[in-house]
Amino acid sequence: MKELFSRAPWSSLIKPSFHEAGARDNGVAQTKRQQEHVAASISAARAAGCDWLLHIDDDELLYAPHGMARLHAELARAAECGAASVHALTLEALYESATSADRFREARIFRHRPAEYTSYGNTQVTTEIGCCTAGKSFGNLSLPGLVPDGPHHFTVRDGPSASMGELSGTWLLPPSVAVCLHYESPTLDAWERKFADSGRARRDTRRRMTEWVLRETAGKPDLRDRALAQLRQPPAMVSSFYVRSEAANLAVVEAQERGDDHATAHARTAARCVWEGAKLLECQGLELEIAPSPLGAPAFLRRDLGLTIMSPFAGGLEDYPDSPAAAVQDTMAPSEDVDNDGGSGTWMV
Repeated sequence: MKELFSRAPWSSLIKPSFHEAGARDNGVAQTKRQQEHVAASISAARAAGCDWLLHIDDDELLYAPHGMARLHAELARAAECGAASVHALTLEALYESATSADRFREARIFRHRPAEYTSYGNTQVTTEIGCCTAGKSFGNLSLPGLVPDGPHHFTVRDGPSASMGELSGTWLLPPSVAVCLHYESPTLDAWERKFADSGRARRDTRRRMTEWVLRETAGKPDLRDRALAQLRQPPAMVSSFYVRSEAANLAVVEAQERGDDHATAHARTAARCVWEGAKLLECQGLELEIAPSPLGAPAFLRRDLGLTIMSPFAGGLEDYPDSPAAAVQDTMAPSEDVDNDGGSGTWMV
């Protein structure tokens, strides 16, 4: 990545900072680093003359179906109302094969029900939090008290926390204005690397913590048992797919560590089934025929299946509902229209 960013055109477009983390960390440490980076970027973006700041990951695209002018107009409306955070909902990609040369261009089928997502949004928390978590937010740099609210949201100091489900003050963009396209675990290989690393790191951390608990609770069996039970719990705010992915790939890692080729092959097959069952279109049990999308073809919805079908690099979301609540109404928190003429945003109250 460093070498890539040193070459044109990226060298003049990107101001990168790097963190040498060693082993991959997909949990609290990563979230903390991201939030610290967003906090530092607020000052840098203001100094560069920016009006808004958006934090997205390298497997995400911000997609404005009707063009950037409409998005800019919506952001201006939100700024006039004093919104600190303008939230774009997520669509999560499904794939037609396990490998890809360019997943951004190839993916055409997207889930749009947050409760069915494999990553953020699909958590064992209330509908209100899950809905708001499923997306990314623009921060209004014109507000002097702007601070990151986790890596996905913004608020003002002592203001409501969208990451904790306090949606008051969040301006929700209609999907026809902008959405965040999430290409999570885009290939089988990428998924295997990601969750083998994070599974190994979590296992090693749990082992160290177990040793510490056993040492510190000697002669206190009740305290020891409670602490060990807590260590066995899956991490909070992590989707069931992430938990299953780590377990499946850790089984592969541990079979390899034992030098057991038969167990490794069996674990790999079982792990592949986890990825395919969540990500591969043909394994979803859907009665769906996907025709090639001509240039400029609009998206269309299969509300009965919870799917949006489109080619983001060829066509738009012209047929997508202007109302955020209409897009994911069975998982959307109550909202109040400010002015829905032309597909404007809604205040979450």
